[in-house]
Amino acid sequence: MNIENRILTASGTDKKPDVSGGEEAQEAGQKKKTGKKAAGERLKERARRRKALILKQLEQKRLRRVRRKTVPAYTHCKNCGTELKGMYCHRCGQYALDVEQPFWKYIKQYFENAYSFDNKIWITLWMLFRRPGFLTTEFNSGKIVSYVHPMKLLMFISLLFFLFFFIKVGKELDTLKVATDNLSETTFTDIASSIKEEDEGLYTSLAHQDKTETVAIVADSSSLAMYPELFEIIECSPTKISDNGKRQDTLLVKTSELITGRTEYVPEQTWKGAPLYAPGQNMEARALNNQKDIIFSTFLGEAGKWTPILVLLLTPFMALLCRIFYHRCRVGYMGNFVFVLHLNSLAFIALTVFILLCTYLPDQGRIWSWLFLLYMIFYTTVASHRVYPGTGWVKSAVKSLLMWFIFLIVISIAVLILTIIIAARINI
Repeated sequence: MNIENRILTASGTDKKPDVSGGEEAQEAGQKKKTGKKAAGERLKERARRRKALILKQLEQKRLRRVRRKTVPAYTHCKNCGTELKGMYCHRCGQYALDVEQPFWKYIKQYFENAYSFDNKIWITLWMLFRRPGFLTTEFNSGKIVSYVHPMKLLMFISLLFFLFFFIKVGKELDTLKVATDNLSETTFTDIASSIKEEDEGLYTSLAHQDKTETVAIVADSSSLAMYPELFEIIECSPTKISDNGKRQDTLLVKTSELITGRTEYVPEQTWKGAPLYAPGQNMEARALNNQKDIIFSTFLGEAGKWTPILVLLLTPFMALLCRIFYHRCRVGYMGNFVFVLHLNSLAFIALTVFILLCTYLPDQGRIWSWLFLLYMIFYTTVASHRVYPGTGWVKSAVKSLLMWFIFLIVISIAVLILTIIIAARINI
């Protein structure tokens, strides 16, 4: 019995787990977990502090910017001496401008004061493209200050468009003039060199005539007066054409009849084989080209002066079209007018992109034209569906198409009338 009890006791003690070792392992695991949690908490706390510091710095910078715009650099108005309580004097209305500031700030403040273009311009343009009709609904609902005023937006965009357009037209005109200018210079050089050299064919024809007569082909004095170098070249080249051997000053000028069909190939010329003309005829050609250039430049100047006015006059007409097409939507005329202002602003931007595409990718001009028209019809459809409640998509698309068709007819007639008026003013 004792032996069996001992065996059972020994086996029981062998089966008992080592409690002390397991507890130590658990404590070590818990310590590791606690350490990891503590490290994570410390990292989170450090990140929170860092975030708070960054936000504080950003807020300080924002307050400094606000302070620059709302707190003047001096305490009293420079104009009337009244104590300032903001950036504008409440007595005379003068802006508290800091004269000791960089040049770019002058430009920035001009646009901010004249057009209210600060950060609102980018938000306005983004909403103009991203959400058609949204700006019109916001303005008609009374939210005016949040975005750029529609009239200011149209005036600014149209100013940039017409400036870009006439600069582009001027560059194209200068490109077309390069060939004519090169031709005129090379023609003058060729005439001088050809007169300076002996023309064997002409002297051979003179040899068959009566050698006792003094032959002189006299040119028009007004033509030679325009080219004194040619006259000196001819005067310094006496030719023996008589039997008595005397050398006589012979004024020898090639007229256009003597050199009909002759061409000179000069590398600098844009067009190869340009005919040479007598000085008088060259002068007449130059005068004609100058007259054409003057007429075209005058026409461009008049068009640049009257086209923006034409656009402003057609804007109320387009608003009237919208009023007629959407008369059941109970939107007033001024609501339609605001809609047209936003629509024209986008049209000028899209037209600028269209001109750039046609300039750099001219082979696809027809594709760009169709894309421009389809985009404007699509934009008008989406915008009118949002601005005029109760209008379905099909009705909006049909009305937009008809409205643009009528407007293009009207603007074509207006451009034709404007062209006739300008032509009458410059006496074409």
